[in-house]
Amino acid sequence: MMGWGYGFGGFGMFFMLFFWIGIIALVFWFISRAMAGPSNQAAGNGGGSVSAQESPLDILRRRYANGEISKEEFDAMQRELTGR
Repeated sequence: MMGWGYGFGGFGMFFMLFFWIGIIALVFWFISRAMAGPSNQAAGNGGGSVSAQESPLDILRRRYANGEISKEEFDAMQRELTGR
């Protein structure tokens, strides 16, 4: 009568092992999706901060407005982008 309490014997043990591995994997998957945030999932850009609709000239203007580049750098880059 030994072994009746273990379900399907060895198969039951492996089934339970795979079952719990699957449950743990699903929990990690849900947590990783929740941590990524809805904006990154919707944009599909891997977490980048630049939108797909922002042109190179818009980026240049934003960088100049934020003080990341000087007026001379802005003018030189603008001439290069516009071809003037």
